[in-house]
Amino acid sequence: MGAKKNSSEELISKIKEMKIKAGTAIGKTVVEILRLKVNEFRGDNSLLLIKELKSTGKRIISIKPSMAPVANVVDRILNLSEDLLEKEASISEIKQKMNLWAERYFKVSENALKNISIYGSKLLSSSSVIFTHSYSESVFEIFKRVKSLQKKFRVICTESRPLLEGREFAINLSNLDIETNLITDALIASFIRQADIVLVGCDAIYIDGSIINKAGTLLVSILAHKFDIPLYVAAESSKIYPFSSYGMLLPLEERPEKEVLGDLRIPKDIPLKVTNQFFELIPHHYIRGFITENGIYHPGAIRSLLK
Repeated sequence: MGAKKNSSEELISKIKEMKIKAGTAIGKTVVEILRLKVNEFRGDNSLLLIKELKSTGKRIISIKPSMAPVANVVDRILNLSEDLLEKEASISEIKQKMNLWAERYFKVSENALKNISIYGSKLLSSSSVIFTHSYSESVFEIFKRVKSLQKKFRVICTESRPLLEGREFAINLSNLDIETNLITDALIASFIRQADIVLVGCDAIYIDGSIINKAGTLLVSILAHKFDIPLYVAAESSKIYPFSSYGMLLPLEERPEKEVLGDLRIPKDIPLKVTNQFFELIPHHYIRGFITENGIYHPGAIRSLLK
């Protein structure tokens, strides 16, 4: 028997509980959630179906407000559904169109990751030492390709607290027989000076070339700049947030304080505030270039990638 498939609600829970990591993977999961919502719908009223999609989209955005792929996917699917509604499409026609759109999205993303790995691998030479932070599917694909080219290199990974995505990333790299050094976040300043290049992913790209990524990336960026180490961002162009050109910025996600405190119980009557801001903004001037499926671009050229 094959593995039981997740329902749309189960996938939403997995995103909320951070069981699915990396912006690319979460973006694809959102596509799958909305596709499932359409296929799970048992009514015959197209208007009610669109209402359900809008409600689900808003819920997911509230869970992951800092991720451009989430906002972009929801926006595109809602635009598609509204268009179908205007054309008085039947439920079966809406389901067919949504399934086709989802399959196309998955294929485009798969090809994008492949191209990113090709362009990114050209930046890394044998004996390179690469510093990275958090978990990025695009960065992982670059490392896989470099390994397949028989280049010998070393990766320094931060643990990426509080949820330790970097630890999982380091283990996955080691399983590919890639030499990997996992360090605590407190050692970033001491170890980044060993690197020839810094390579990170991101969760959103603004039109001016600034990015949103896991907290800690700003510190990595400042230190890379100070020590004259080039920092590149590997990301699909689907992470560009087009509304930033109108001054609309994404909120920075705050997660539960329990992720920081663990099982430690703090009296409620003491003046202690726990901040678990999960993402932060990295200004464009810290970034040397973007490794995208279309090539390597200067931060100032991001607008040209909009389709």
